[in-house]
Amino acid sequence: MDLENITTGRIYDVTNCDREPIHIPGAIQPHGFLLAIREPELTVEQLGENLGAFLGKPAESILGTKLEALFTPETMQEIQGALCLPDVRSNNPLTAKFIGREESFTTTLHRHGETMILELEKATEADGAKRLDRYHRTRQAISKLRAARSLDELCATACEQVRSLTGLDRVVVYFFDRDWNGAVISESRSEGTESFMGLHFPASDIPRQARALYSQNWLRLIPEVSYQASPIVPALNPRTGAPLDLSFSILRSVSPLHIEYLNNMGLTASMSVSLMKGDQLWGLISCAGLNGPRYISFETRAACEFIGEVVSSLLAEKSQLETYDARLNTRRILDHLVSAMTKNEDFVAALFTNQEQLLGLTGASGAAISFRGDVALIGQTPKLPAVRHLIQWLTSLGGVDSFETENLRREYPGWAELGPEGCGLLAISLSKSSPGQFVCWFRPEVTQTVKWGGNPNKAPSEDGMRLHPRKSFALWQETLRGQSLPWRREDIEAAQGLQRSVNEVVLGRAERLEQLIEELRRSNFELDSFAYAASHDLKEPVRGIHNYADFLRRETGLSEKGRERLETIYRLTERMDGLLNSLLEYSQVGRTDLALEELNFNDLANQAQEMVKSALQDRGAKVTVGEGFPKVLGDKVRVVQILTNLLSNAAKYNEKTPEIFVGAEAANGGAPIFFVRDNGIGIPPDQRDTVFRIFKRLHGKEEFGGGSGTGLTIAKAIVERHGGEMWFDSEPGQGTTFYFTLQRRAS
Repeated sequence: MDLENITTGRIYDVTNCDREPIHIPGAIQPHGFLLAIREPELTVEQLGENLGAFLGKPAESILGTKLEALFTPETMQEIQGALCLPDVRSNNPLTAKFIGREESFTTTLHRHGETMILELEKATEADGAKRLDRYHRTRQAISKLRAARSLDELCATACEQVRSLTGLDRVVVYFFDRDWNGAVISESRSEGTESFMGLHFPASDIPRQARALYSQNWLRLIPEVSYQASPIVPALNPRTGAPLDLSFSILRSVSPLHIEYLNNMGLTASMSVSLMKGDQLWGLISCAGLNGPRYISFETRAACEFIGEVVSSLLAEKSQLETYDARLNTRRILDHLVSAMTKNEDFVAALFTNQEQLLGLTGASGAAISFRGDVALIGQTPKLPAVRHLIQWLTSLGGVDSFETENLRREYPGWAELGPEGCGLLAISLSKSSPGQFVCWFRPEVTQTVKWGGNPNKAPSEDGMRLHPRKSFALWQETLRGQSLPWRREDIEAAQGLQRSVNEVVLGRAERLEQLIEELRRSNFELDSFAYAASHDLKEPVRGIHNYADFLRRETGLSEKGRERLETIYRLTERMDGLLNSLLEYSQVGRTDLALEELNFNDLANQAQEMVKSALQDRGAKVTVGEGFPKVLGDKVRVVQILTNLLSNAAKYNEKTPEIFVGAEAANGGAPIFFVRDNGIGIPPDQRDTVFRIFKRLHGKEEFGGGSGTGLTIAKAIVERHGGEMWFDSEPGQGTTFYFTLQRRAS
């Protein structure tokens, strides 16, 4: 699923809906009770009016009452224990009972500003068997989410598991595009329930302030859409003079506009769980009940919210890894183009002869290079006169450093002469001092049919008193023309990377070479920093899931099958933690300074043997270290790390008794060449290009002792950090020799 290309081309003015103060509705839903408490006195300042009816007295008579006069001593002990914690939510949920009442209530506490808010819902799950069953199902759901191999599978699994837990009729994953229009990208529904799969919804359906609340409070429940709201008494807080802020309240009454919207959709109950990508709202798991009220217990909601957190964590993880891959690919292409420009005094000719790389840099189908009055066309582009007119228009904008659009029809008055090849444009200026010099990338028109849930042109209507949502959600199709697939952020960054490189080339050959070297160093450092940040930041959620799985597997009462699945979660998170540690180690190679000293290579080889002594002995390996090694400068700790990895691999990848030789070769006046030779399984010719790629193992993850596929990548990075090179010779079935130097070889 390519979410970057989900676009409707519509931008809505939803400011009227945006102004509704939905966080201070002045009322709650009636399936629970709410008390606003003044601290430290623990007296009631405000409450939901329905609590008075439950207790058989006017709500106003409860104002000013101490909590101890309302709740049993056991309840007060739980509440006071929670108030002693840094975060009163830490012990949620509590169990509460009113004095003289038998009913138990599931109770949650939270603070907003200087007010402590206590919410009570009738307890529905005293049965331990039900809790154990939900626990097993939640654990199985998390295991399935972790096993998802794609975004499609991840979202589909989330829908299925949430519907299984809640029993609601339709569960969808609702994704927000960059203009906040929504799209249903996955769905699970009961038999006979209408499908919303593939439908789009305008941004006005979920206005700005509603999205802000979804970002703060991850779960929203409306068990009965036709409820009668219970007012907050008094409407204004007597201490602050302001309405009670219910941003984090589960009982918060919702907007009448939203209730009308749900009624128009035929919903009788609703629940949603936020999906976050970093700190931004990415989408929702949206649940619909269609056959009467459907109360979802606190415990089940907590399980669904945990599923939302896991999905959000996986979204962030996949996004970071995809961004890292995209940047690595961009760097490879830029390195190729920079190399071509460095070798050719005419950089335009260099770009023109590397057309595949130039187009691949941004995913374009055509390009134009305008330099010193000449325009060179590559691939599928508009006609030359039309391109010249477009460049004149770009120049007339004045001081444009870069420009991008997927719909030139909206931006460029002369769009008609460009034809279908020129619907999308990404352009960079090549010179600030000489206008009219650009590299332009083109994308062709992509005709799209967008399926809307109702006519999006019928946004909220007004009857003179207040807004009303549209009444029909029947399929409404719209055909979009005149626009291309949108440019991704990575495409724009890649174009800007080329812009910097070209500007450096134009500065002059000697200065250009110096600046390119510095730019490559900076790029490598940024990539190392990104790898460090990504691996460091991902460790926390992985560790949390790992620890949670470890905690769960200590529980009694698990079935054998359940325990096996839990062990799978534990093992997979342990493997991911190993991968992240390897990535962290790899990133640190370029971030730390080398402690250079004259090395005694015999000593280092012996140290390396000692470090992998156990592995060598397990395999019965025979290691021979040569003599008369030349003196070289290097970082002792890092060189031992190189040798340790090579010795470990030589012993591991061997189906015979390993025989390993560590030696050096004469260098004919150049850098000394060190090597580690083995009699192992060798490396097939068709896999030689992948040996040094990070996380690339040539065998199954459990074969030959397993591993993360980073050892040789790190070893090569250390060698190159010294200014040296690493390479190998191999004969399948006979063995492999890895060579390396600690300084550049003479050419």
